[in-house]
Amino acid sequence: MADDPAAFDTLLRIRRRQEEIKAGELAKVLRRVRAAQHQRARIVAEQQEALAQAQVPGGSAFDASEVRRYLQYERHLARMRDDKDATLRSLQEEAAVRRGEVESAMKERRIVEKLRERKMAAWLHRRRRAEQQVMDEVATAYAARGIRPPGLTPGHAEENTES
Repeated sequence: MADDPAAFDTLLRIRRRQEEIKAGELAKVLRRVRAAQHQRARIVAEQQEALAQAQVPGGSAFDASEVRRYLQYERHLARMRDDKDATLRSLQEEAAVRRGEVESAMKERRIVEKLRERKMAAWLHRRRRAEQQVMDEVATAYAARGIRPPGLTPGHAEENTES
């Protein structure tokens, strides 16, 4: 594992998948929050309509039982609205928890990405150093034999000896 530049690939895939799962869970909760908000808005609209229906128009006959029914229905809707508010609060709290989990998963993924980048940079550095050592050994061997390495022009070899 010490020399493997891809040692963190599996861990990185796992962290990305965990982040996707957490983001999906957050999206589900947020959809439930939006649905509850829409339901609450419908309840409030219906409640306002019930209150408007309960108002007695001036000059018309007053039917107390009908007004009482509208007001009872309005109170029922008020209880439903209160229940929906409680549901909304709990869903918003759950969304906050899920958001924290997504942020935590993102941090964990970024940590693994940074570790992988550092591992890759160290591996590339070791590889370049090893290649340079091989090239130096080959150049030393050619110089010890007094042979010009293949591919070098005569002027190029003289430039290297002057410096």
